[in-house]
Amino acid sequence: MRRLVAVACTILAAWAVSASAQDRRFEPIHPRRQVALVVGNSSYKASPLNNPKNDATDVGSRLRQLGFDVDVQLDADRKHMANAVEKFVGKLGPGDVGVFYFSGHGMQVEGENYLIPVDFDGASETDVKYDTFAAGRIQEQMEKSGSQLNILILDACRNNSFHTTHRAAGGGLAMMSAGEGTFLAFATAPGKTASDNGGGRNGLFTAFFLDALREPALSLDDVFNYVRARVAKQSEGKQIPWSQSAVIGRFVFVPGDPVAPIPTPRVLDIAAIMKQADSLYAAKQYAQAKSWYERAAGSDKKAMLRLGWQYEHGLGVGQDYQLAMSWYQRSAEAGEASAMNDIGTLYESGHGVVKNYQQAMFWYRKAADGGQPLGASNIGYMYDNGEGVTEDSRQAMVWYRKAAAAGDAEGTNNIGWLYETGRGVPKDPNLAIEWYRKAAALGYEKAKANLKRLGVTP
Repeated sequence: MRRLVAVACTILAAWAVSASAQDRRFEPIHPRRQVALVVGNSSYKASPLNNPKNDATDVGSRLRQLGFDVDVQLDADRKHMANAVEKFVGKLGPGDVGVFYFSGHGMQVEGENYLIPVDFDGASETDVKYDTFAAGRIQEQMEKSGSQLNILILDACRNNSFHTTHRAAGGGLAMMSAGEGTFLAFATAPGKTASDNGGGRNGLFTAFFLDALREPALSLDDVFNYVRARVAKQSEGKQIPWSQSAVIGRFVFVPGDPVAPIPTPRVLDIAAIMKQADSLYAAKQYAQAKSWYERAAGSDKKAMLRLGWQYEHGLGVGQDYQLAMSWYQRSAEAGEASAMNDIGTLYESGHGVVKNYQQAMFWYRKAADGGQPLGASNIGYMYDNGEGVTEDSRQAMVWYRKAAAAGDAEGTNNIGWLYETGRGVPKDPNLAIEWYRKAAALGYEKAKANLKRLGVTP
């Protein structure tokens, strides 16, 4: 007796971090060397771009001023990109900081991100895989070099015509996962496209990134929070830069003390936007609600959660499990326990990802630890049905009771089911009815149906 999550809950969770890990998190990173590969590709035959060569020239110049050993590649074809990546990775070693920056066309094929050289003229997803550069592969090579810190910055999700010719290619870039010591920054959210900012010298994202590189004492998170807020304001919430970090320690591009507190622009009144979005959602005006949630998604984890829910269930948007996962991941990274639970449901069902009960259990436990009772209820269900674990109705009862104690109607109902069927406990119709009534009082329709089936008034 189980339901999938009917409404995305909004319970704030704080991921537990040990004291020693907290200490390490704020230790300054003192690199042995700072090495950067900066690529700007503009002159595509099929779909040229205005700004990437300027972007790469300016980013490369600024990084040199900051002490980086920089290789700038402009309008790089496949051969020159391959040589540059090999040379760049070969320079990295223990204690180093590596920066890979790419401005130009990028696309995703089957959930993998590919960076496009200027001479690419393929016509299939196979061509993309073999004639372009997998961003994940570059990340992997950097991480295997032993470098202390790896930073990948991709302004590579421009509006373009490439993806329309590739059956398996999606708009924008796909979500990537940062390995330990890696920081990932994207010009916009997974699945979205970024502005080439035709009226300016630089793309919108890179323009503000260059501004941030002039501010002293900003950590990596500070730099990209700075960029995110300004891009969101300039684009009126249409473009929200995205980042993911698994960095332990504090790295600054520009040493020194802040000359003054960095003003945070009043991008949007998030509370008012969320109120409007929730009102539209409640009225089932899902497409309009989505546009409002997107405005708040740069900083509000509940907006990210709602967007994930809409993509998962096709509410006001085409159903897209991969985009749902990307929004859930962002929300979970911000501490939203409900998003952790929803990630678990995608792994359990195999929607948008390879079905993986171990991953489902991992995320359900995170959700439960974060205070989301549905996580506990879902763990109970997995034990009750032997999904990825040995079937154990007694363990199921333990987790259902945890869920019920936190007010979860599904877990409460499932305790009644175990008593009715005698699974893991002695069969007891009276206790079954008692638990069904508790669940019915919480508004759980299946509990009401169970009572009716037993001839009992809720």
